[in-house]
Amino acid sequence: MSILQHNFISLQPNNASIKASEKYDWLFFSSPKSVRLFSENYSINSNVKLAALSERTKHEMELKFNTKVHFVGSEKSVVETALKFNQVVTTTEKVLFPIGEDSRRTVLNAVDSDNWFGFIFYKTVISDKMHSGFQFDAAFLSSPSQAEGWLTSVGNGQKCQIFSFAGSSNLYLESQGIDCIAVDNFKRESVFKALNSHLGQTD
Repeated sequence: MSILQHNFISLQPNNASIKASEKYDWLFFSSPKSVRLFSENYSINSNVKLAALSERTKHEMELKFNTKVHFVGSEKSVVETALKFNQVVTTTEKVLFPIGEDSRRTVLNAVDSDNWFGFIFYKTVISDKMHSGFQFDAAFLSSPSQAEGWLTSVGNGQKCQIFSFAGSSNLYLESQGIDCIAVDNFKRESVFKALNSHLGQTD
């Protein structure tokens, strides 16, 4: 199986400032990209606790912040992970959640708590169109923004099977009339297993 990695989006900081009223005890990240961008533009206090949506996000946080990550999600969906993390947060603690301008606020809507602040610090820009000569048997789209970038750059003319993470990604694709197979957890092994199964490969 040959794999081509293509990023359909880029993140651009909007130079937003964290308000004094948004003093926080936890910093929650949902993707490695947002970790990298945040670390390039902001510093964090040593007493702030860190939380990651997945192992991949945790790994990036450890690299960029060189400190312990106190919570790592292991649930099958974004919503389940957010709700489990919210049980760890005390009633007096505040959570800062860095998001983009076009965020669908899946996590914030799920926790529905005044203790969470959605800090909008970047905008998502769709990358240049992919060369029309590429043909795929399958495509894996890891976020709603990547799915939007796929539709903008490639369009629905590619007759291939679409895969996405369960949750906001596959819900977005379905809202656009795109059939997709949802992979129900964030582990890379699960993605490859689903792709191999579809392509009839065992290795």
